[in-house]
Amino acid sequence: MAKIAVFSIPVAKRIFDATCGGSSGEFKEFTRPGGGGGASLFKVTMKAPWSSGVANCDIYSIDGTVFTDTTIDANVYDGLSIFASLTTGDHLLALLQAGKYYAIQAPCP
Repeated sequence: MAKIAVFSIPVAKRIFDATCGGSSGEFKEFTRPGGGGGASLFKVTMKAPWSSGVANCDIYSIDGTVFTDTTIDANVYDGLSIFASLTTGDHLLALLQAGKYYAIQAPCP
């Protein structure tokens, strides 16, 4: 049976330093958006028009009113064609769930 432990960031840094020979400056905090079965909200900017309910987009993380480019380009899905009138350069909100981005909201025209 596998055992799982959860450590605070300072403890994880000490473990990393002791076992990997690195300095705490090398230890990067990270998150895996959309992991654990939940959903995460992102701002997306369309890089191409919709094609069969899918558009390639730039993905931005959201922290309050600040949007940060994640440097991720990904397909965003609009299975009901709710946002079919949007095109390259338009912005939407999308949820990341189970490894896929789903368009959920856009500004009103």
